[in-house]
Amino acid sequence: LVLGSLYAFTIAPDSIVAVGQLSSVFINTAALLPQFHHNYATRTKGDYSPLTATLASVGCLIRIFTTVTLNGSDPVLIITFFTAFSANFALLLQIIYFGMW
Repeated sequence: LVLGSLYAFTIAPDSIVAVGQLSSVFINTAALLPQFHHNYATRTKGDYSPLTATLASVGCLIRIFTTVTLNGSDPVLIITFFTAFSANFALLLQIIYFGMW
């Protein structure tokens, strides 16, 4: 793992690093899909905490802000964090919607 990380950050071409970063978009989004399905199927807010969803959404917004201000708006990072924000915020809205009814 350490050698893989060392390779990824020092020797690997930018295209390989970008593929690794973009793959995290699919992994993070796929991790929330079962929760979306459970909430929809049971018409409940489920066990996922609204606080967790809120903090995850705010954290993604902060990452977007820092990417724009510090990393020169790296498009791969913007896509990654925006997708994560969208998924977490959509889950928060679903929790609020099903929690109120």
